[in-house]
Amino acid sequence: MKKWMAILTAMTMMSASMMSVTAAEAVQGDVDQDGVLTGHDAAMVSRHLLDDSYTLTEEQLAFADINEDGTVDQTDADMLYEVQEYHLGDVVDGMNDPWRPHISDAAAILEYYAHKAIGKEYAFTELQKNLADLDLDGDADMSDAHFALMMYARIAASLGIAFADEGIYYCSSDINSPAHLM
Repeated sequence: MKKWMAILTAMTMMSASMMSVTAAEAVQGDVDQDGVLTGHDAAMVSRHLLDDSYTLTEEQLAFADINEDGTVDQTDADMLYEVQEYHLGDVVDGMNDPWRPHISDAAAILEYYAHKAIGKEYAFTELQKNLADLDLDGDADMSDAHFALMMYARIAASLGIAFADEGIYYCSSDINSPAHLM
């Protein structure tokens, strides 16, 4: 009897903890559903608006309409960018406040990719994986490390973060993209 009570209690606690995670993720503006408003959310909306090949699901579109006016537009992307808790590329939390691209972010993304390439685990949280995916291709890889390093170089050369003033919050290797960093 005690064993069944223990199992039932554990299942109840597990269900309650799963419900609280779901509730935490249901925040307006949390397009990627990781529980936090980040630069990744702003980038997803920005790319959806600027790149016809990048689409959001109906659920993502509902979360993307942060001002709840019934339309997902640049205003939503800009509002998400303004309220983000973490910037896209900010994988080493707390390095700079306010956050600016830092070489340690590029190094962390590269280290994550290198470990993944040889089949080893790397201690990146899901949030860090989202923030490391600068080109929004669904994976933190060599191109993302390259973009993070280029963003750092632009700041070091006093050029500012590319395109943020124009409402473009993601990186692209497509030379025809408005988010092309080269």
